[in-house]
Formats: sequence, structure tokens, C-alpha cells
Amino acid sequence: MHKLKTFGVVTAIWVMSGCGGGTAEQPPPTSYNEEIEPASEAAHAHGDDEAQARVGPPGGYLRLSNGAELNVPQGALEETVNVVMRVAPESHAFDRETTRTIGPSISIAPELVATSGQLKYSYPFGSVPNGFQQSDLAIMLEEPEAQQNDLVSATRTHWVTYPASIRGGRMVAELDRLPGMRTQFVVSR
Repeated sequence: MHKLKTFGVVTAIWVMSGCGGGTAEQPPPTSYNEEIEPASEAAHAHGDDEAQARVGPPGGYLRLSNGAELNVPQGALEETVNVVMRVAPESHAFDRETTRTIGPSISIAPELVATSGQLKYSYPFGSVPNGFQQSDLAIMLEEPEAQQNDLVSATRTHWVTYPASIRGGRMVAELDRLPGMRTQFVVSR
């Protein structure tokens, strides 16, 4: 009797796991109803505070439990790289009178340069802070300073603003390049 129960459990696990011969799971479409262009080999990863995947020419999709999503379309990258997306420390570099952050700071590394198409980064949209409008929405990317002091071990950075939009309840930035550092959606006037 004991052998029969063990066999039944092993059989149930084997059946539930798809018998080992299924096709690769396809990543879900982004929440703003835009289809991802995945090849069957497209990388995808989900994580709580960090997601990482080897993303190359077939494309890829990374998502954090807080709703941050990165879509690398098929053909955007020429080489395969290990992409890491994680919740990052908040920046205190913004003028709080003219700029307000929306959502968390997210780091996406290494630097990604799209040779075809655009990298799509998005985050759920809540509401615009008082005194701002939806047209004030932007994404800020942290970039290293061109000139670094060899005597200082820390990397000096600055923030560059790019346009963002709202689609299907999400803030969306379509970019040719991500510099491999922090990203932050903001409203700025």
C-alpha cells in the first residue's frame, strides 16, 4: 500500500509538471495592451525586488512584483547580456519644488543600446501629485559624468530627462538606450 501511494504522488507530480516535454512559456503581454514580439527563445523573468535574465537577439521581458516592466523587443540587441532589474535606492538629487518622483527608483544594468526598435520600460500609474499635470510626466535616467576624477573612487552621475506617456494605466518610456543605472518616473515643471 505504501508503495502505491508513493507511485501515485510521483505520477501526479510528473503529470502536473507537463511530462517534461512542453514548449517554452511565453511572457505575458505588457499591461498596456501592447503585444511583446517574443521569439520562442525570448528570455523572461519575474521577481520580487530583482529579476534577471540572459537577453539577446530573441528579446526579453523582465517584471518586478511592484509592477515595473522592461520589454526588450526581438532584434533590439545584437549580443546576449545578463540583464538585471532591481529596486534601487531613492535619489535625493531632484529639486522637490519643481520635480516629484512617482513610483520607486529601479536600476536596470548593464547599459542596453537598442540597434533596432526601442526598449520599453513601464510602471503602473497612480495619480499626478497636486500642482502637476499628466503632461508633466517624464522619465529620468541616471548617467555617469563624462569627466571623472581619478582621485575619487565614487562614480559621479547626473540625471537626464526623457519623455514618457501614460497608456492603459501605466507610465511608459520608449528608449533607444538605458545607461545601466537607475531610472525614475517623475513629474516635472
